[in-house]
Amino acid sequence: MADHYAVLGVSRDATTAVIRKRYFELSRVYHPDKQAGTVTATSTATSKSQADSDATFQSATAQFHAISEAWRVLQDDESRRIYDATLAYGTMSQEQPYQDEVTIGEMELIEDDGVYVYECRCSGEYLLEIEDVDGDHPYYIVPCDSCSLAIKVTATQS
Repeated sequence: MADHYAVLGVSRDATTAVIRKRYFELSRVYHPDKQAGTVTATSTATSKSQADSDATFQSATAQFHAISEAWRVLQDDESRRIYDATLAYGTMSQEQPYQDEVTIGEMELIEDDGVYVYECRCSGEYLLEIEDVDGDHPYYIVPCDSCSLAIKVTATQS
């Protein structure tokens, strides 16, 4: 998914008025009707210059569609709120750094507490609740309960 703010060249905290102004500025530049002069139909045009003109026209048209889509999403407060939440979720769901990689089989199972436990180098513990291991995920990122480290726990037994 393209970043609509980047497409329009505005910051994420831009007002709707700023976004609107930028949309109209870019639309005037990239609108297909403004690109009509780049596509020549004369027989004197060389095939290379015609190909270059066609490529420029296609590029400008694609840019115009991206600009229009960005405006469609960002002009409405509700759709913008949903889009912003989607961006935030995408940022949070990206791969997180981890200190070590272990399998569930390497963790100690404490059935009475319903958790898998693995000791951290700081003497804290990585705790993974049994109910969180649903089989739908190939691995889990588990933070230490005492420091800022995390481990990657793969769901396979060793």
